[in-house]
Amino acid sequence: MTATRTIKRLSRIGLHQLGGLRPILWSSRNNFRILTYHRFSSTFYPNGQAALERQCAFLKRHFHVAPLSEISRSLSDGGRLAPCTLAVTIDDGYRDFLTDAMPVFDKWKIPATVYLISDFSDGKLWPWWDQVSFAVMRSRKEFVSIRVGETVEELRLTSSAERENAVSRIAARVVRVPDRVRLRLVETLGAAFEVEIPREAPSEYAALSWDDVRELADAGIEFGAHTKTHPVLPNVEGADLVLEEIAGSRARIEQELRRPVIHFCYPNGDWNDETERMVARCGFATAATTQTGLNRQGADRYRLKRLSVEPGFPYDYFCEQVAGLHKD
Repeated sequence: MTATRTIKRLSRIGLHQLGGLRPILWSSRNNFRILTYHRFSSTFYPNGQAALERQCAFLKRHFHVAPLSEISRSLSDGGRLAPCTLAVTIDDGYRDFLTDAMPVFDKWKIPATVYLISDFSDGKLWPWWDQVSFAVMRSRKEFVSIRVGETVEELRLTSSAERENAVSRIAARVVRVPDRVRLRLVETLGAAFEVEIPREAPSEYAALSWDDVRELADAGIEFGAHTKTHPVLPNVEGADLVLEEIAGSRARIEQELRRPVIHFCYPNGDWNDETERMVARCGFATAATTQTGLNRQGADRYRLKRLSVEPGFPYDYFCEQVAGLHKD
């Protein structure tokens, strides 16, 4: 074992076995945290429910776990939050939140806010990154050349690692190109990889239905808007299209829920001054980014930072992430 690895191992012993996280949490007690999850399915996390149980126990032991609306009220009226306030959010609105996560959250009395892609719940589309993964992982080809904007990606698909790398490379390109390029890429995926892309999401990628959403809302889950189709908003050409993505999503969710939707989440965490102004103009009370960090009381309510977590995190790493020790 190298000296560096030895130091890291001893540091972790100090943090976890000797209670070293407690003073770190106490020193940041006047900041509030927002966690973000995405997926919970056992397809992706074979021991996910057991891991989530342990994570929820940690959260309840060390934090005042509050609904996002409690934070929103504080940001609006200047009221003080309880020490160590933390909110849980879930992006995209996959159905595995209902089937795999909700039983655990309900058991531990963990409130949550789910940001919905409204066209996803409407069955009009399924997320582009899932379609990329579907095409890459099911292709019989060993080599694919695919254009993303001005760049041609030469992809080898001869191993699982190479396929995972191909998905990451395509996704990294897609978030940097105009939205019309993203839409064109999705249309050509099947031909490029010689895979039939189903119109509706396969079960492992299924969305919460509107009946599911109403059931969860009746159980106390809050819902926010995550646009209609999950474009990277600064890449959308035309202010009217951006506004339709933001306002249209909110209107559709409110139509199904018959209650106000006050929270918004920028797709991919990307925003600019114009999208922020549109979010404010639409009347949202908060908007969440994917910028990593804690939030001070009185933070900009349209630029809320979050801490990304997942059930697959090693437990010690999860605790460190929630403490705010990892900045990327």
